[in-house]
Amino acid sequence: MKTASKLKSAQQLTNQLIDVLAKARASAVAKRGKRDASSMDMLARSVQFVIESVGYLQPNEQSLIRIVRELTNSVESKEQWSSSIGNLIEHSTKFSSAIVEGVYQSLADRIERREGHKIGFVIDWLYACYLSSRDSYPVEFSPIVQRFRGVQRKFDSSFISRAVDAEIRQASFPKIVFDLSQATTSFATESGLAMWSASVVPDRRLDWRYVDFSLGTFESAEVLLGRRNEEDAPYFKLFKAISHRAIEQAPFQVSGGSATVLPWFDYGIIEETRSSLASCSAEHASAFGVALMGLAELSLDDADGADDSDESISTVSLLEVVIGRDDMDSALVQFARSWVHRNTSLFVKSPSRWLIPADKVFLQRHEKDAIK
Repeated sequence: MKTASKLKSAQQLTNQLIDVLAKARASAVAKRGKRDASSMDMLARSVQFVIESVGYLQPNEQSLIRIVRELTNSVESKEQWSSSIGNLIEHSTKFSSAIVEGVYQSLADRIERREGHKIGFVIDWLYACYLSSRDSYPVEFSPIVQRFRGVQRKFDSSFISRAVDAEIRQASFPKIVFDLSQATTSFATESGLAMWSASVVPDRRLDWRYVDFSLGTFESAEVLLGRRNEEDAPYFKLFKAISHRAIEQAPFQVSGGSATVLPWFDYGIIEETRSSLASCSAEHASAFGVALMGLAELSLDDADGADDSDESISTVSLLEVVIGRDDMDSALVQFARSWVHRNTSLFVKSPSRWLIPADKVFLQRHEKDAIK
């Protein structure tokens, strides 16, 4: 297949491999819900056959991209993604760029077809890859998930343009785009807090609010203190976009998901913002205030809002700085004042969730099936 003089046979073999996958996938889809294990077993064996064929036939780059793209389209379960796609990426170093490109194209296609709910766990893995690679406030995850780092890097400006052009109006879509590319779409302003709820149900993803509101608070603090350029602060830009919509939606119900906890973050930088918070732009103060309120609520295991701890008292005193400004939006001031007096919250109180240590989340099947 990799010989120039055999391009015709290479194309035929590529088409035949893709046809094997397409037929097995069509059979599995047709019999889905009928408890027909044989069709799913055939699909799994077809996937494995194609993977082994790739190693034996060594196709050229374009053929390999096509094969991997169809291969990825045929895999839906977490276990098969880990054992098939993950191992293919990890061990096929000679063809790594083509394999990564094929996986990326499949995922981008499925997102554009509004099938994010079918690959929610993959988006979680790719988001974990980004979080682990951050220069500041990195979040460590299981090394197993790091295999997908190359795929995560593919979600660049070209993906953002493609996603925006698709004009997808699903509530979870801004969260998908942000987690894959760290870009905030215009639709995020409309979606607001709903992006987290829709990510949990129906997209069946982890509840990332603790991570997102933590990093939103930290990056906002760094921008206020002049330690980070706004263009290099994706979480600050996200919360700047959603701050007004968030208080319109509050209190918002988010339930049904499993959350990660990151107890090792140093919150000292938050207190340092006091003087800057009094003199920064109203827009910056709004982003910081909303992120801080959410973080204070989510910092407790039962999401019960602020308590009488030193951290909570510090949160209240910082919000009083925002409330005392003359240039703030009246709706935000009213909400923050009500929040300080415990008369409202960003999120509806939820039953205690099982909070999963970040380094135990991914692919640990014995951990109460955390990645369902």
